[in-house]
Amino acid sequence: MKPLFMNRNCVYLWTGQALSMAGDWVRDMALLFWVFGATEHSPMARAGILLAQRAPSLLISPLAGAVADRLDSRRLLLYTDLVRAILSTLQVWALTANNLIGVFGLCVCWGQRIPVSSDRGWHVHRAR
Repeated sequence: MKPLFMNRNCVYLWTGQALSMAGDWVRDMALLFWVFGATEHSPMARAGILLAQRAPSLLISPLAGAVADRLDSRRLLLYTDLVRAILSTLQVWALTANNLIGVFGLCVCWGQRIPVSSDRGWHVHRAR
């Protein structure tokens, strides 16, 4: 059996996930700094953003994970990535419009990402 990182598809998947996670981290940090500056250094607003981002995921993940296991993995990944792109665009719009309520609302929507890392969804298939 070849080492896992000798498989080109695995390297592509791992690299894509690493870049995506880095981008999410940068977005989260930039959003926290923006909210801190837009609310005149309010720690409550920063805590509100963190809560708006994390609470929906904690509440919905168990149910969403069970639903995600029953759906087609490829289509689910495509649809969730499309939703992420739309939410990112809306969040940029809310930030440029200095709409703090819109930013909080989009953080709640962003926090409701469906976990798609089910067993059958992450198999690395050999290139033909």
